[in-house]
Amino acid sequence: MLSGYIGLTILMSRMPSNLRVIAVDPGKKRTGIAIGETRTGMASPFKTLTGSFEHVVGLIANIIRKERIDIVLLGRPEMPNGMEHAITRLSDNFAEKLRATGAIVISYDEHLSSFAAEEYLKERGISYSKDKGIVDRTAAALLLEQAIREGIFVSLLEQP
Repeated sequence: MLSGYIGLTILMSRMPSNLRVIAVDPGKKRTGIAIGETRTGMASPFKTLTGSFEHVVGLIANIIRKERIDIVLLGRPEMPNGMEHAITRLSDNFAEKLRATGAIVISYDEHLSSFAAEEYLKERGISYSKDKGIVDRTAAALLLEQAIREGIFVSLLEQP
C-alpha cells in the first residue's frame, strides 16, 4: 500500500540516490523502531517506544525530524488466510496519524516479524528475556533490511 505521491515527488527531486528510512514495528505494548539507509542496505535497531498511542506517534514524529528521515516503513501484518490481525488496525491508525504530520508512509507486510527477530537473536546467543524491547527493535531492523533487499524504495525512486 503506497501513498504520499506528492511528497514522494518532492523527495525524489531532493534526494535521488539515498533515502533515510525509519521502520516502525507497532505492537499493543511496545513499538520497535529501526533506522537505515537505502544506499548501504543496512538498518540498525534504534529504540523501543512505550506509552499511549498518541504519545508514541509524537515520539515517532520527533525522531523523523531529528534524524532527517525521508520515508516511514510501517509494519502492517497481512495474514495469509486474509483475516485481519489485531495489529492491522493499529498499524492503519499509525499510518493515518503519521501522514497527518506530513510523513511519507509505506505500509509493508510484517506478519511473523517478531518470530523472525526472536530466531535471529537466538542464533546469535542474545538473550531477550529481560528486555523484550530488543525483539521489537530487531524486528523493525529486519523488516527494513528485507524491504531494501526487495527493492521497494528503488522502484519508488524510479517512478516518473
